[in-house]
Amino acid sequence: MKALITTITAGCILLSQHHSWARLGESRDEVEARYGSPVRTIQSAPDRVTGRLYDFNGFLITVMFLDGKSQLEEYAKKDKTKLTEDDVEKLLQANSGGRTWQRTDKPTSDVRTWQLINGDAGASLEPTKLSVATHEYAKIGLVQNLSGILDALSGKKPAKPNDGF
Repeated sequence: MKALITTITAGCILLSQHHSWARLGESRDEVEARYGSPVRTIQSAPDRVTGRLYDFNGFLITVMFLDGKSQLEEYAKKDKTKLTEDDVEKLLQANSGGRTWQRTDKPTSDVRTWQLINGDAGASLEPTKLSVATHEYAKIGLVQNLSGILDALSGKKPAKPNDGF
């Protein structure tokens, strides 16, 4: 009986770890229930966009919220090492909404890219970070203007109220 309880407990822990990553479309409260309080927050102008940096399970995770919903998530290991195939697979799965990711990059590309089959989101992998964003977020032109906010969140330069916008 004790072995059965141990096995069930271990299985529950493994299942909860697999689903511990936040997902696109989640609210701030849902993201913070997964990752805890942010280590840094940047409010942009207009007030519709907020960037938050989380330190979670050896990862630094940047989440951009548009109107209170997660629209871009960037994952990097805190020790700046490359993401493993397992890391990438789990993160893409967590952000799939049960849909399938399709590779879209060219074989000669240094950056791997994916798009959800229904077109709702895209992802890109550089050696040390995976970025996942909704197409809604990209459509309004915010993805191209993120470097200032992402730098401010990572501490590369002082945060400014309108940084990146």
